[in-house]
Amino acid sequence: LARSRAHSLPTWLGLIENLNYPKSSIAVYIQTDHNQDNTPLLLLEWSNRAREVYQDIVLNTSSHISYTQSLGPSMWEEDRYLHMMRIRQKVLDHARFRGIR
Repeated sequence: LARSRAHSLPTWLGLIENLNYPKSSIAVYIQTDHNQDNTPLLLLEWSNRAREVYQDIVLNTSSHISYTQSLGPSMWEEDRYLHMMRIRQKVLDHARFRGIR
């Protein structure tokens, strides 16, 4: 999950790239929404470059949820927790469907 993290994405993506593990055995699922910077563009560029070497890369940039009752980025209401649980389940379902272990 990445939200308005363009400033730290190069570090995190670099850590993934530098793992001492076969990239062909790594599946990456990225969810990003409600950004206030160019996070989606950076993730799209990275996923397009890296897609051929990883087992699977899924980039989801869609957002249909608005957090109208949110008090700020660190003050989560119940709907945000439910949204996170749905994302987690979606990732697990995707991995099972693709046979990713």
